[in-house]
Amino acid sequence: MKIFTYLILLCSLCAYSQDMETISWAGASMNDRIALTISYKEFQKMGRKADSLAVATPQDICGMKNMEGAQLLYFKGIKYLFKNDTLTFRGVDFSKRKFMYLATKDDWFDHSTTFKAFAKAYPGSAAYPDYSEDEDGNEYEMYTMLPDDDTDASEWRFYFTNGKLHHIDYWTPCE
Repeated sequence: MKIFTYLILLCSLCAYSQDMETISWAGASMNDRIALTISYKEFQKMGRKADSLAVATPQDICGMKNMEGAQLLYFKGIKYLFKNDTLTFRGVDFSKRKFMYLATKDDWFDHSTTFKAFAKAYPGSAAYPDYSEDEDGNEYEMYTMLPDDDTDASEWRFYFTNGKLHHIDYWTPCE
């Protein structure tokens, strides 16, 4: 009887692990071309040029080791932390450019992604809305997915307004 109990437990854990909705950092890119972590030299070789640079605030680098003195690099709605010739993805605002998308192994997200489509593909994440407001007073429904790396405490945050995806942030908690 014990063996049967362990077998049922093992099968249920396997089924649960297959239902986990995660996104792989390594398997994601912008427009299937720009890696989420990329050297600035590689970025420039691709013919890319920053739209603007800004000083990263303590909140921008919160929870990220060795990022003091980093800058924020903006490129067509994508936000990267920039330090020591390395760009590290922090988010994408789809209202800035309509032809930008975040591609993953199994899916992609852009300005046309509806909440209905998101909920169909990721019902577990869509079941728990949170509400957020930006500094301009714009309100968003926020849904969270975890990275596929169990040791990463970060979250993928999807912000919807009027049923459409507005932006995605890769959020790292403060320590």
